[in-house]
Amino acid sequence: MVLSQGWLGVDWGNVPTWVGAVLTGSSLLIAANTYRRAVQDRRREQASKFAAWVSGTPAVGRVQLFLANGSDMPVYKVRVDLIVDGDRSSVKSEHIDVAPPGRLPARDLVYSEAEVHLVRFTDASGLYWERDTFGRLVNVPMSLWRYGENYETPMTPSQRVARWCKDLPLLPFWWYMRWRMYRAERRRSRHR
Repeated sequence: MVLSQGWLGVDWGNVPTWVGAVLTGSSLLIAANTYRRAVQDRRREQASKFAAWVSGTPAVGRVQLFLANGSDMPVYKVRVDLIVDGDRSSVKSEHIDVAPPGRLPARDLVYSEAEVHLVRFTDASGLYWERDTFGRLVNVPMSLWRYGENYETPMTPSQRVARWCKDLPLLPFWWYMRWRMYRAERRRSRHR
């Protein structure tokens, strides 16, 4: 009777079936995670090939803004926020409606010193992206993205509330990402 109960008094049943079920479930989870990552990589592909930088000599009093679109499709509604003359409270924006594939001609800016603070743009599939000073690329909900005051159509207060409510579930994530970027920037500035 002790032998029929199995090892440690538990009826093991068909152990190879259990092992097979666990391995099948694990492989399904791994496949789903791989598919999710492939979809994310495809979404980020065009956005990761767009860059903006500033170059120039401060002694001359002019710097140049360079844009490069390494993808095969254009990028729309580009907004480059620049920190001017080293003053973090003085942020100026440059707007470009369409950035075709390739390197765009340099734009002359009348600042003695400038640094790219934030680059915002829309890719060909209509997704909004934001790249910060450290090169981190984040997909931004549409209601939180602003291209420029003169480019947006005026909204009534009810339209503004509806626009914010649409992306309300994403706000905590967006604030958390902003907080992480702020914290990382503070840590880097302490180590300089």
